[in-house]
Amino acid sequence: MPTDIQMNKLTEEFISAVGARDLHEKRGHNYRRLLTFFDLVVFAIAIGFLPVRLVVTDVAMRHIVDVVWEIVAGLLLFLSMVKFFFQWQEGAEQHRVLMAKNVHLASEAELLMHRRDIDERDFEAFVKRANELQEQDRALIKTIADAERQAAYRQGLKEFNSGKGIACPKCKADPWKFAPGACQACGSGPVTI
Repeated sequence: MPTDIQMNKLTEEFISAVGARDLHEKRGHNYRRLLTFFDLVVFAIAIGFLPVRLVVTDVAMRHIVDVVWEIVAGLLLFLSMVKFFFQWQEGAEQHRVLMAKNVHLASEAELLMHRRDIDERDFEAFVKRANELQEQDRALIKTIADAERQAAYRQGLKEFNSGKGIACPKCKADPWKFAPGACQACGSGPVTI
């Protein structure tokens, strides 16, 4: 069995990886929504204007349709530049990759917890990978509201031990029965008996 120090570190890394996975999933979903909206706008414009341009035969109306088409084309070009500048596609892909890495790290932590003994080199290599992944997570996520961080932490607590969960180590609150409180880690409150 892992030592108590190793077990605490593995537990901490599991909870952290599941929380980061949850955050990447939410941020990636936001990017995908933006991309889907952009694609729908482009599709709707193409579907809407193509028949109009083909049907209009009056010269005066044709001129108006062409002017509107040029304005819409300029708008689409602007939206494409915004999409390129803010790197929505790349952001969505980065979140997807780091989400997968966090899933893998959480699985690895769980496997190490169930080992009979852990080689010190294996443990140190795991901790090093976990630290590197946390740095990548921080670099991509950058800012995070306390409520969002606490919700991700509670999700990690819930999924610990194959979904059986554990109480918050700081305030002993049950993550399945969330009630807003003052705990900085999970956002819940201490259990009163």
